[in-house]
Amino acid sequence: MRTIRSVHAVVVAMVLAFTGTATSGALLPAGVVGSAEAAAAALSTPVIKVVYGDRTVTVGWKKVTGALGYTAQLSRSSSFSSPTTISTATRLSAVFPSLINGAKYYVRVIARDSATSVRSVVKTAVPDDGYPVEIGEVRVTSAGDHAIKVSWAGGGRATRVGIIAGADSTTESYHFDSGWYPATTRSILLTVPAKWRDVLGTGSGNPIYVKVAQTNSRASKPALSRTFSLQDSYRLTPAGMFALAGLRAPAADTSALKVAEYNVLSVNASAKVAGHTWRDRRKTVATNIAASGADLVGLEELATGWTGVPGSSPRQWEDMAALLASPAYGGYAIANTTANLYAKASADYPGTVSSHLFYDPTVLDVLDSGYISPRTDLGLASIWPAGEADRYIAWAHLRMTSSGRTFYAASAHFLTGAGASKDALRTAEATALSDYLDRLAGDSTIVLLADLNSSFARTRNAPSTVFVADGYYDAAATARRSGSRYSTENSSNQTSGVSGFPTRPYRHKYVSSRIDYIMVKGSPGAKSYANQLHLTADGTFDANYQGSDHNIQYAIIGIR
Repeated sequence: MRTIRSVHAVVVAMVLAFTGTATSGALLPAGVVGSAEAAAAALSTPVIKVVYGDRTVTVGWKKVTGALGYTAQLSRSSSFSSPTTISTATRLSAVFPSLINGAKYYVRVIARDSATSVRSVVKTAVPDDGYPVEIGEVRVTSAGDHAIKVSWAGGGRATRVGIIAGADSTTESYHFDSGWYPATTRSILLTVPAKWRDVLGTGSGNPIYVKVAQTNSRASKPALSRTFSLQDSYRLTPAGMFALAGLRAPAADTSALKVAEYNVLSVNASAKVAGHTWRDRRKTVATNIAASGADLVGLEELATGWTGVPGSSPRQWEDMAALLASPAYGGYAIANTTANLYAKASADYPGTVSSHLFYDPTVLDVLDSGYISPRTDLGLASIWPAGEADRYIAWAHLRMTSSGRTFYAASAHFLTGAGASKDALRTAEATALSDYLDRLAGDSTIVLLADLNSSFARTRNAPSTVFVADGYYDAAATARRSGSRYSTENSSNQTSGVSGFPTRPYRHKYVSSRIDYIMVKGSPGAKSYANQLHLTADGTFDANYQGSDHNIQYAIIGIR
C-alpha cells in the first residue's frame, strides 16, 4: 500500500507534467490539487461563452478567483487531440481565426494557478458567414462619473461587438463609440469622452443614447458605423435605449429645498390669444405655482406691462405678487423691492424687468437682493442687438430658517430668436452671468432658475453646456425624473388648440429637448425633478392649471 507521502508525490508529478505540456492537451482531472493548502483554496470551474463567426470562434470566460492565467483550446475532436491553444495571463477571451465555415469545433478553457488547473465544460461551435444574430433586451444604467453601463442578452454569429453612442436616438449628434470588443462580450462600461462631458457627462441632465453593434466581418479594422449593412454583415440594435451618466444624489450634509422655474408668458405676448389673455389665466398661473409646493420660485416673462385687471389695473408682476401673497396661492413673497425692480430701468434705454424670485417666508429669509443688467453689469452692450430691450436678471441672497444655511439664487430669461448671432449672444451671456454669480456668491451654493431659450441639441456650446462646464449641476440629472418626453414649452409639435395652448401635449418618442432649466452650483445632485404637466384622465391638459405656454419645472435639491 502506498503511503500518503508517495500519493502526494504522484499528484505533484502529474501537475508538473501538465504545466510543462499545455499544448499537448494533457490535463489534471478537474478538482485535483497539489497540496492540502491548495485544496483549501481550489480554483472554481471556468464559466465560458462561445460565439461563432465568419471563419472564427471566440471564447470568453468569467474571472476565476486565484487563477494566474488561462489556456483556451480548440479542436476538431471531442478528445482534444492536437488542439490549437492560446494562453493568456489576465485576458478573459481568445479568438481562433482561419477556421472552416460549416465545420464543428470543440472549445474549452483551463484556469491555472501555481499548482493546479481546472478545465471548463466543453462547448461546440460551427463558424458561419451569415448576418449576426439579433440581440435581445438592451439595458443602460448610470455607472459613476461620466459613465454608463450597457448590457444585453442574445446576439451571436459575429466576430466583434461594440457600442455607438450620442446625444440623440440616431447617435449622430455628439457621436462617440466604445471601439470593438470580443464577440462574447455582453456588457460594456462606456465613458463619455472629455470633449463631450459638458454636454453628456455627469450633471448635464442630457441622455446618452446607445446602440449595440455586431459585425461578422473578418476585416482587421471594420467600421463602427451608424448605419446597418446586410451586405457587410453589420447589425445594430433599434434606436431609443438611453441613460444619464453618473447620477448623484444630494449629499447627506445638505438641507433639502424644493425649487421651481416657470415662464408665465407676458401680458403683451398673450394679449390677442382668445381665452388666454392675462386676465383669463392669471389665477391659473397662481394655482399652478401653488400646486408645485416649491419653497423658491423663479418666474420669467412676468413683465411690467399693464394688465387691465379691474380696480387698480396693476402691472403684471404686481398683479402676480398680490395673488401669490394670498394663502390660497401659497403665501409667497417677492424677493426684490419695488425700488430695486425699477432701479435698473433707464429713460435712455428702458429695460424689460420680467424675471423675479418668489419665496415662502416660513421657509426662507431674504438677506439681500437686486437685479443684473446683461447689457451693463455683464458687459454685453457691444453685442446686444440694437432696439432689443435689456433683460434684467433677478438675484437674492437667502437663508433657510430651519438650518441657517445660506445660498444665492437667480432667475433669468435669455434673449429669444434664432441664428448664429443670437446663439453667440446667449453663450456670451451664460459665460458672463456665471462669472458674475461666482463673484457675488463666493463659496456659497448658487441656484439658477432660467429660461435659456436654447437647447444643447440644436446649438454647440449652448448656455446649459457653459454652466455645466463652469461647475453647475443640472437638477434634471436624477433617476427620479418625470415629464422628460414632453417639451418644457408647448408650441413644439403642437397639433391642437391655439398657439402655445394645445388641447393635448405632444409626447415625443424619446426624451425631448429643453429650454427651461434648474441648475445648482456648489451642492451637486437632485433628489427629484419634474417637467410638470397637469393632465385629465383622457390625457388632455387640465384647464385649471394650464396658465402658460410653458410647463412649470420643479426639483428637490440640496443646499450646502
